[in-house]
Amino acid sequence: MPFAPSAIEAHLKALGGTRFGTRSRQGRPVPGAFIEGSGPGRLAISAGQHANESSPIVGALRAARDLAAEGVVSFTLNPLENPDGYAVFRELCQTQPRHMHHAARYTASGA
Repeated sequence: MPFAPSAIEAHLKALGGTRFGTRSRQGRPVPGAFIEGSGPGRLAISAGQHANESSPIVGALRAARDLAAEGVVSFTLNPLENPDGYAVFRELCQTQPRHMHHAARYTASGA
């Protein structure tokens, strides 16, 4: 099962940094964080644009964890850019487990 939004939030919280975010079209949180490093490098990490692709969320969180541990590169992290589509994806994974979810995209309206 893909990460629950609460698990994503827990990973963000563990990173620390300066939090930012907004709300989706349907009112779900779109969380983010800025982690400041000691060096001149700057990076933006994002995932979750395509709601049915759950592995990039894991990859983004792992990359952020590793970069934060090194403490050199400053970066922003937005691990779930499409929380409305992700909610549809998670629901369909439970109600339609045999569906080919990897072959579909989901929008805020469920299209």
